[in-house]
Amino acid sequence: QETRKDNKKEENNFKNNKFNHYQNAYTHLDTLKNKYKVGIDAIAIRFVIDALEPILVLSGASNSEHLKKNLKALDFVLTDSEIEQLRLLAVSPKHYWDERSNLVWN
Repeated sequence: QETRKDNKKEENNFKNNKFNHYQNAYTHLDTLKNKYKVGIDAIAIRFVIDALEPILVLSGASNSEHLKKNLKALDFVLTDSEIEQLRLLAVSPKHYWDERSNLVWN
């Protein structure tokens, strides 16, 4: 079972104060995360399952603990309204890659 510390750590890894223009996205994802009691990765995976209806989803889990958290995506279904709200968070591929190319990598 995830602890508050685990949730806080995940939240800190996801949110970035340098990208305040994504505050609405952070807030909406936090709302869904709390509603379904899962991590943001599980919300993202569930969105792909519900919105795109793929045959297969690759989670990208790097260890068994991460995989267990990702598999929680199978424990709930997003509502049509939640799917639509998540769709509204999308940015164009050009915007995404332009923004990433301006990041400082260490």
